[in-house]
Amino acid sequence: MKSIRYIYSLVLFITAGLTIQGAETAQSILKHVVDRMSSQPVQSTFDLHAPGMSQKGMITLHGNRFSVITADLSTWYDGKTQWTLARNVKEVNITEPSREELAEINPLILLSSLSSNFNAEMAGSGTGTYEILLVALDNKAGISSARVMINASTWFPSAITIHTSTGQQYDIFIKSIKNLNTVDPATFRYNPSAHPDVEVIDLR
Repeated sequence: MKSIRYIYSLVLFITAGLTIQGAETAQSILKHVVDRMSSQPVQSTFDLHAPGMSQKGMITLHGNRFSVITADLSTWYDGKTQWTLARNVKEVNITEPSREELAEINPLILLSSLSSNFNAEMAGSGTGTYEILLVALDNKAGISSARVMINASTWFPSAITIHTSTGQQYDIFIKSIKNLNTVDPATFRYNPSAHPDVEVIDLR
């Protein structure tokens, strides 16, 4: 489950949208993403493909609050409390994650650490496309590298390929991205009435 949370965090990273101007570097692009994630609500749908797994999902992000909804695993975080729903076992775990735990799943913290944990560089450009390559500085990191494809006409990411330290590959395709004017705070909280047969496990 932890590896999937890493993947969701990186999906959140690329759904924030990237802006490239002139000779901007990969590092300055990452800083722009952090700034934008801190202030601008974003919602995106995506397809995730991995060995033996295919998922469709939707992500809503506003500052340090986020929700990730898929058919199997969903997570809500309202800035303090986190709910993680595993539909196959009909359980939701409630936690108040530490900063260390959030570093694994919170997109803002993950992004803030990218410059110190990954080497980021422009990997090239093609017809209407830019690429950013992220390579982990620690060869024992869960994610060894990620390649982000960016649509040069919209300045939004279109796909990302992630390689893990165990040799697995995850391919994520962004189906849609839109900015939201406002977001209902309930978006980032688990709604028990929507899941009446789910056991609640409070680990706080």
